[in-house]
Amino acid sequence: MSMLRRESLSSKTWSPLLRRLLRDEVLPRRRSYLAAVLCMALAAAATAASAWLMRDVVNDIFVAKNADLLWLLSAAVAGIFVLKGLGEYGSRILLGRIGSSITASLRRRFYAQLLRQELRFFVEGNSSELVARLIHQIDAVKGAIELLAIGVARDLLTLAGLVLVMLSQQPLLFALALPGALLVVGFVRLLTAKLGAMVRQEHDADIKLISLVQETAQGIRSVKTFDLGPKLERDFAAVACQSEQRTNHILRINALPAPLSEALGGLAIAGVILYAGWMAIAAGTSPGEFMAFITALLLAYDPARRLSHLKLQLEQHLVLAEGFYRFMDRRPAMAPPSGRMTSLPLQRPLTIRLERVSFGYGTSDSPLISDLDLTISPGRITALCGPTGSGKSTLVDLLLRFHDPWSGRVTLDGHDIRELSPALLNALYAYVGQDLFLFDASIEENIRLGREDLDEARLAAAAQVAMLDDFIQTLPAGYATPVGEKGIRLSTGQRQRVAIARALVKGAPVLVLDEATSALDPATERGVLERLRRHSQRCSILLVSHRLAPIAAADQILVLEHGKIVEQGTYAALSASLGPFATLFGGVAPPTP
Repeated sequence: MSMLRRESLSSKTWSPLLRRLLRDEVLPRRRSYLAAVLCMALAAAATAASAWLMRDVVNDIFVAKNADLLWLLSAAVAGIFVLKGLGEYGSRILLGRIGSSITASLRRRFYAQLLRQELRFFVEGNSSELVARLIHQIDAVKGAIELLAIGVARDLLTLAGLVLVMLSQQPLLFALALPGALLVVGFVRLLTAKLGAMVRQEHDADIKLISLVQETAQGIRSVKTFDLGPKLERDFAAVACQSEQRTNHILRINALPAPLSEALGGLAIAGVILYAGWMAIAAGTSPGEFMAFITALLLAYDPARRLSHLKLQLEQHLVLAEGFYRFMDRRPAMAPPSGRMTSLPLQRPLTIRLERVSFGYGTSDSPLISDLDLTISPGRITALCGPTGSGKSTLVDLLLRFHDPWSGRVTLDGHDIRELSPALLNALYAYVGQDLFLFDASIEENIRLGREDLDEARLAAAAQVAMLDDFIQTLPAGYATPVGEKGIRLSTGQRQRVAIARALVKGAPVLVLDEATSALDPATERGVLERLRRHSQRCSILLVSHRLAPIAAADQILVLEHGKIVEQGTYAALSASLGPFATLFGGVAPPTP
């Protein structure tokens, strides 16, 4: 989060955002908005006409006692209010549909933009902020548009019609009532200056509360084990208390214009009644004009009050809408793929090379990987090992193009992966990471994510390689068993086997396993590795591990230290060399099957 700005943004500052709302959200729906505006204009005209008719009702019926006009004027009043009701109904239905369309469109665009972001965005970001953006900021965009539509098309048109009625009936009285309205407008401008920073701070507080709840749910074992409940409860209560205070402050600011409008409106109405009564009694002026003016003044109170609040409410929505569009305008730090290559053979293993690759995070002068050359041969298992912090996971991220190297290139069969289309690159790799993730669905649905057109035979074959078949048979619901959020209903080892099966059914020519068997018991791990060895004839396998059992199953071993390959060879050769590999594993005792 960027540091909050304390100053309010003037209406001029909001102009680009308002123009964008008009261009991106209103213009594509201009026909629907035009229909809604026509409905609101009908209701506004009916409201003004009802005030106008009061002159004739009083003068012709109550004063002149004209029986011929009694039925006509009564029918006119009834017809006017029917038209007003139809206009209001139509505008509400149309605006509701437009609002639903805007929300759905913003959510789709937000999610598409989210998927385009590079890995670093998620590593450095906060998932709670994304949740808040999806909920609060999208609602703020829709709310800002609705405020503008209703404020301009309904309230402003209604107020304009009623002002015309007042001017036509008693221009002097209108001139006397105008200063009070201007005073309310000036007062609201002063209040608006205090809202911007508070709304941003309140949005930050919402993000913090969401984050605390997410962390509690995801880390509940640590919370319970370390008795963190009291501390987390205090932290949550502190943020909630600060949020309550800001909410109350915002509430007070929003509530201030209402009593001021009530007081000034009451004074204006009382003054008009006093003046109109005096003119009717002392000067014998016809009361119809005064009644029309008073009716128009009373009817103008609600739209005038809503318009006086418009700037305050709009400020709150635009503060959050600005954050939404800032995210939508964000360009991923990684250059998009050129897409020059759209096809490579998917039915055979591929050769992977890193050619003089260097990479680091941020602007650090010391790269994590420096001038690295390595080859992962097709149809073989290549193991990558090294001490903690040597760059193993970073190297995997470069292979999968989660990051681009500072220099050098990563190639598949001689083609720079930056030249591959996203669809092709995704089709070439299958990946099981140490931070494996299962979706809140059934076991079968999680496996089928790798290949939605999967037939039963291939599903069973993948489950057999991952040694899932025996485990599945013990479940009453079999493959239909739900795994829960993040796979919480399964053990870590079971989740790893489901993830391995998911990667296998994809049928990609390159399989990357990053600590993919670390939670399996020795017997199960040996079984999975033996079956993977048979499977390696159909793909190139890179196996990253800090444990001897999976490394011993590899055809070739690469030892990484400080971002460089310091030793490579077979398990037998490296065990006997007493070099970095032997040092890493304490002299190395060959694992016995």
